[in-house]
Amino acid sequence: MKYSVQFDRDYQFYLQNADKFNFAPYQPIVEPSKAGKDAKYCFWKFDSTGQLLPCSEPELLHSLLICKKSLGFHLKMWAEGFEEMGEGIDYYMSEFISPPRWVRVALEKAISKHS
Repeated sequence: MKYSVQFDRDYQFYLQNADKFNFAPYQPIVEPSKAGKDAKYCFWKFDSTGQLLPCSEPELLHSLLICKKSLGFHLKMWAEGFEEMGEGIDYYMSEFISPPRWVRVALEKAISKHS
């Protein structure tokens, strides 16, 4: 399967940050299956359609899904407490390994909604 450049970029971002961003109020149930697709394909399918397929790499898929939800959870928390913390956006962005531009844009947008 050929993935888009944007998906590959985001997939690598989630892979690199999954160890640190590993808490989210959402806990997906990933069905393990030796005959299932690999984690990258299953993540792509979930990201594009919301469908969670049986996966041959369930632990990896689970960590990617948690990282994605954790990112959103953290951006929301950071935006809600931004005024009280007194730190700039770069402080929060330094928490990530190689964040794509959209992460900063999402944080800025969330902060502007709470200001």
